[in-house]
Amino acid sequence: MNFRRAGIALLGFIVLTAGSKTLAGPGDDVATLAAEGRISAIEAGLSGGLWNGTDSETLANAVLETDGLASLRQLEQVANSSDAGAKAKAYAWFQIWGYGQLAGDRSRVNQALAGMRVDRAFSEKLYGGPLPEPEPETVWAVQIGAFGSRANADRLANQQKKRGFTVTVEPLKSGGRTLHAVWVGRFGSQKDASSFGVKTYGTEGRDFRVVERTP
Repeated sequence: MNFRRAGIALLGFIVLTAGSKTLAGPGDDVATLAAEGRISAIEAGLSGGLWNGTDSETLANAVLETDGLASLRQLEQVANSSDAGAKAKAYAWFQIWGYGQLAGDRSRVNQALAGMRVDRAFSEKLYGGPLPEPEPETVWAVQIGAFGSRANADRLANQQKKRGFTVTVEPLKSGGRTLHAVWVGRFGSQKDASSFGVKTYGTEGRDFRVVERTP
């Protein structure tokens, strides 16, 4: 996956283009240069050894990198560095957010949205407006029954609650009628939900299936 060397052009929020050819000075910040599209200044700073061995050098290389995965690794290095400045971190997280959006990776998107708040004003300038709230991530549950009678569903749900499980009764439309499904647990992955179902209900000979749900 390759991106334009000038940066990620994503959803119309930001497009970085080549700008001033002025050499970046010690007071300049790579994140600011990148946000302003001063790519030639970043190139000059790198070639002049201005940021050798610093997070600024890593961020500059990430901005200029033509290989998407290599750029992502460099951005994550800056975002997680204890020495990087707030603006550099915000810029790195903004670009990581872009990668997450392209990949449909909600966990990465939410992590980046949280990270961008290290310098909210700068991040909102990059984003083009107020930062959104984290997107809901998919969670999984184990369905152990579905009943036409709500009373029967509640009876089973209460039995499972007594075992210390988190249980909800969810109304589902099926064939023009409403069924009341009994869902157990809130798992972060389909694998974890399936493992719980096998260990808890498979050994009891009870039928179950894993279902996807939103928080």
